[in-house]
Amino acid sequence: MRNKKYLIAIIIFVVVAILLIGLSLPANIFSFQAFKASSAVGKSPKKAQKLGLPGAANAAESTSSTVATASTVSTVSTGPTALAGETEGNANNGQNDKSTASSLNVSPLGQAPAANVIWALPPTERAVFITIDDGWYPNSAVLQIMQHYHLPITAFLIEQAAAEHPAYWREFVRAGGDVENHTFSHPNLTQSSLTGMEQQIKQPMAYFTALASRPVLFRPPYGDYNHTVCQVVYQAGIKHVIMWSAVMSNGVLKTYNDKQLQPGAIILLHWVPGVDAEVQKLMTILATDHLGVASLPVAIAHPGHFPVTMLPQNSGQKPGATTSQPSIKGGA
Repeated sequence: MRNKKYLIAIIIFVVVAILLIGLSLPANIFSFQAFKASSAVGKSPKKAQKLGLPGAANAAESTSSTVATASTVSTVSTGPTALAGETEGNANNGQNDKSTASSLNVSPLGQAPAANVIWALPPTERAVFITIDDGWYPNSAVLQIMQHYHLPITAFLIEQAAAEHPAYWREFVRAGGDVENHTFSHPNLTQSSLTGMEQQIKQPMAYFTALASRPVLFRPPYGDYNHTVCQVVYQAGIKHVIMWSAVMSNGVLKTYNDKQLQPGAIILLHWVPGVDAEVQKLMTILATDHLGVASLPVAIAHPGHFPVTMLPQNSGQKPGATTSQPSIKGGA
């Protein structure tokens, strides 16, 4: 009789243990899938934390794609985001950023199409892409660098910031730059209501169209987005949400995997005081690595058939009589 009681107790214990393990499986499976998906593009959450960058603990981001594609997607997968770097546009670049995508929640927009998410482009050319965010501190020296070296730069602008210096941004476009959408006032979009999200993303389209040309790319503030954000971006007429795979800050270039910069990388900077020095330092690095610079929207629209500015070895110097001219290769 006593043995039967022991046997029953053991059976109950085993059944309870199995039930407890079963309840914990979904979270474990999700973690494994996130790790597997992020590893597929060369980045794992653990490696992200080793970079020592703000926001690196949140290494598994919600993304629709890692390279530019012609088709749109309505599902959300995970991708790399070791690099934080999005700030409010102050000199403390990258110190208060979140760079975290929201969890995979059901979208209030249902199965509506969504913009895809791009971290880097395929390395079809030895080119990288320079992007500078926010726009609170325009820099005339950057215009001189762009004009002298035929350097294409993409500015992801906050409408409120751009509206303070419209003449500068028109000159920026004339110098070979392009202006893209970075919301109206730089909020955390995933913490906004659907109406607020739509206003932040759609309202700047008219202003930027009048200022330069209709935006074709969007970057979410702080790198904070989810599937709903991607759907609203698509509704605004933009097919690509642009993230980044490298950050240039305080004279140091950091890649998402802490390795050498590779062709196809999208580099993040900010319009902060001294951004011209950051651009010059970056140009020195690119020239040493024999990497050129190309226009991001042109490369996305014409994969494999876009011009690349190859930088001379002295390109890190300020433009002057002693600096060499760049060479332009490729293009349709």
